[in-house]
Amino acid sequence: EAVVALAVAFETLLTDAYAPGVSARIQRRVRICLRRKHGIEDYLAAVVSVMEARGAIVHNGSTLREAEVIKAQAAFALCFEAVAHLPHVGTSLDQPIGAMLGD
Repeated sequence: EAVVALAVAFETLLTDAYAPGVSARIQRRVRICLRRKHGIEDYLAAVVSVMEARGAIVHNGSTLREAEVIKAQAAFALCFEAVAHLPHVGTSLDQPIGAMLGD
């Protein structure tokens, strides 16, 4: 449950609407959010492990993959902080999160 919930949290925070390429978009936007942080690759690897485990759980009913939940939770907190501190860009945009992140 924690893996699926965390993956959904990343999707909710870093995507504007469902569209193909969600995993690549989340990875790209995690990089944007963490661009000034140390250990970006470790955080990104943890997020990828959670996204892959979530995919296995949702599509196969279970996973044998090990997910780095604690590190991914830290990445989520840092991404949330980054998004919360971005300037508000209004509500008329089709892709407000993408616009705020410059993606």
